[in-house]
Amino acid sequence: QSECRVCSAGMETNSDGTSCEECKSGKYSDGVRVKFCWECAVGKHSLNSSATSCESCEKPMTTIGEGSIRCDACEIGYYFMDDTCTVCPEHADCPGGTFLPIPNEGYWSDPSKPAHIYPCVRPTCKGGSKLNKNGDIITTRHPECWQQLANMSTDKTTDNSIESTDDLIKSTEYCSTDTLLCDDGATGMLCGECKEGYAYSTSAQMCEVCEGGSIRATQITTAVVVVVMAVSVVVYWAGWAELLLPERWRGISVEDVVNVGTIRTVWSNFQILSSIPDAMGVNFPEPAASFYAAISDITSLSPLNLVSAACFDRSFASYETYVITTSLLFVIVCMMIWISYCMEVGLYPPSEEEALRLKNEVLTKHMWAFLFITYLCYPSLSRIQFEALDCSVEVDGEWYLRRDTTISCSSDSYGLFQATVIFFVIITQCIPLIYLGVLIPHVKSKLNATAVAGSAPARLRYRRRLENTPELSPLKFLFLHYKCEYWSYEVYDAYRRVFFISLLPLITDPDHRITTGCFVSFASCLGFMNMKPFLTESTNTVGTIGGCIIWLSYYSAQLIRNQTGSSEDTSFGVVLLTANLSIIGGAVIFGWLDHKKQAMNAKTIEKLHAQLAEKSKTIAKRYKTAWAAYTKHAHDHGFDVATLMASLTAIVDHVKQQMGDAGPDELNQPKVADDLEVLISTMKGFNEKMHETMSKFVKKLGGVYRQGPLKSADRILAKAQSDYGNDFKKVLDVIRASAVFHSFEDLYNAIEALTQPGCKITVVRFKDRVTHGLASGYRDCLMNVKINGFDGWIVELQLHLHDIIELKDEGHKIYEMLRVAGWEGDEVEDAELGENTMRNLSISELEAGAEE
Repeated sequence: QSECRVCSAGMETNSDGTSCEECKSGKYSDGVRVKFCWECAVGKHSLNSSATSCESCEKPMTTIGEGSIRCDACEIGYYFMDDTCTVCPEHADCPGGTFLPIPNEGYWSDPSKPAHIYPCVRPTCKGGSKLNKNGDIITTRHPECWQQLANMSTDKTTDNSIESTDDLIKSTEYCSTDTLLCDDGATGMLCGECKEGYAYSTSAQMCEVCEGGSIRATQITTAVVVVVMAVSVVVYWAGWAELLLPERWRGISVEDVVNVGTIRTVWSNFQILSSIPDAMGVNFPEPAASFYAAISDITSLSPLNLVSAACFDRSFASYETYVITTSLLFVIVCMMIWISYCMEVGLYPPSEEEALRLKNEVLTKHMWAFLFITYLCYPSLSRIQFEALDCSVEVDGEWYLRRDTTISCSSDSYGLFQATVIFFVIITQCIPLIYLGVLIPHVKSKLNATAVAGSAPARLRYRRRLENTPELSPLKFLFLHYKCEYWSYEVYDAYRRVFFISLLPLITDPDHRITTGCFVSFASCLGFMNMKPFLTESTNTVGTIGGCIIWLSYYSAQLIRNQTGSSEDTSFGVVLLTANLSIIGGAVIFGWLDHKKQAMNAKTIEKLHAQLAEKSKTIAKRYKTAWAAYTKHAHDHGFDVATLMASLTAIVDHVKQQMGDAGPDELNQPKVADDLEVLISTMKGFNEKMHETMSKFVKKLGGVYRQGPLKSADRILAKAQSDYGNDFKKVLDVIRASAVFHSFEDLYNAIEALTQPGCKITVVRFKDRVTHGLASGYRDCLMNVKINGFDGWIVELQLHLHDIIELKDEGHKIYEMLRVAGWEGDEVEDAELGENTMRNLSISELEAGAEE
């Protein structure tokens, strides 16, 4: 048996123990009589053979394991590249060893340039690792790939390097950048584009398969909606809608059944809500996420997105093509509306009165279409265009478009694209200014006529008298549902939607973006609660709910962003969904209550009208009794009733003589009364002194003077419209009063006094309703008079018998109740059920029939 050999330092025995050989690289032996070489410990290495010791790596370098020929790894917190350990970049995890920096959730990197970690710009970019609330790593996507890349980049035994890490990434699909950092279907820098066969969905915030069920379902739904809308427009414009409805529903408009103001409030708030996930870059938990995606598809109104145009033509995947095409479609639709208007107006003769009426109807119809389209599309179109100018993504010193990172903002093609987009931006941002421009000329005279009408209810009544005039009828879409003082609220709401949908996403820092959204949405909600701009309280309530839900959604996004709330917490998603649905629930419930209230008012008015008619029959009998009593009183006191009748005939003749060829219908206020504001302000100025003069005259004759209220602007307007062809000069009863007498003799003395020379009051129109009373039996004298010293302005003075006017006042009690319930009229004798009341009654009857 042979004796085992003992080798010197740096040597070891061979396999059969017959001779000594050098220790290989990565091993050492440190003394005499050595039989085997030992591997260098972790953190040490030996490059040369025959090593008697291992060299320690200079921190933070270390080795992958034992027996290393060089320092080929790093400690935790560093990454190894180009034979050097570098401090782990911010927003990445460096497990040490040969791992490259692994971007945290929401960040992206190019593994060939691991020192640069970039924030994701859309949810298709996932990052390499997921963190918990404390910032600790929970999971890493394909961790073996991050180590494999480093291991394969340098051969530890041969020291032969592969050309580049980038080539390595491309060489294996499993460990590609897309697999490690991007969502399914996403690719490219920052995962900012979709692979062929995929299309980006703004609502779902992901690249969806073109042949998938979601995109196909959206395309089919869009096609159906477009066809239904096209048919509806044709039916409406052709005037066939009335013919298709059952006869009992004809004459009842949409607004009689549905509060359009509430629907618009719901739409505006849902437009903002649907933009939050994509604009804030936050994934909400289910089922809220699906709800936001669904309403985004409805409210975005982007035809290319709705049909996923990139699936049909790959060029639409480029944001440049998408923006230009969408903007052109909008401009073309608007142009077609006005070209259609010009063609339709050209069919009518230029001067005929009926032709002018029809032209106004055509203008109203086309203006409504234009305002409706711009109302729907303005916020979304603004966002598309603003995002085309947002070059806030910097990668390796190069700036890229945030919405499409395949577009370099320093390229020549982008310069031309940018100029085109700015042109479209100018056109689009003129929309609210157009709203403002068409409304401003009518503010003081019609929309919010403070100087003319005074109080808020009076201004509203006045505006309603003018809503169907040629000036305001085409613009009703902009102001119809708002209080007079908020005539420009549509302009404010347009800018509000654009701020949240289009401008807020331009803030590059996500935390600042969400914080700003929380603050502004809260301020906007408080402002709306304070203003209450809508006419109906139910719409204001729905708007307040919507504003609060918008704030809640931004606050929820902030919680998810800060990881205080989880994007995977289903219960959190259910709470958000319930809150959002409360907007629809509120609209339905409060709208139904408002509708019921209107129907009840209509029934109340109908009931009071019937009571007034019945009361009038009773009062008619009492009028005759009162007249008989006055006749008896005159006889008992030796006054001949014929004398009163003769004086009435005489004053009528006296007035005719004074007026000469000018008949009573040619009476006018001074010319300046053409201006309603001048008419009202002048009468306000004369009111006190005119009443003082007439009061002295009446009291001197033993009568009782009753000062009437100054006629309101809406009543002046109503009378001018219905009786005088909008000629305000012919309204002669702005100032009005009554003189009440207790006997025929007193009434006779008053009439005689009015015809005496030197009387300060000149009668210019006299209507004798004493000799021949009304069918109801009511009797009085109506006069229009001029008073010396008041520049020819005309007022009304009525002469009454006490007992008869008292009976009329009994009817006035029901008349006032009618006014409180919503009826608008001037005199008891004019009390008729209005058009709105009749429509509400019809709807109530139809609902009652349906319930039966």
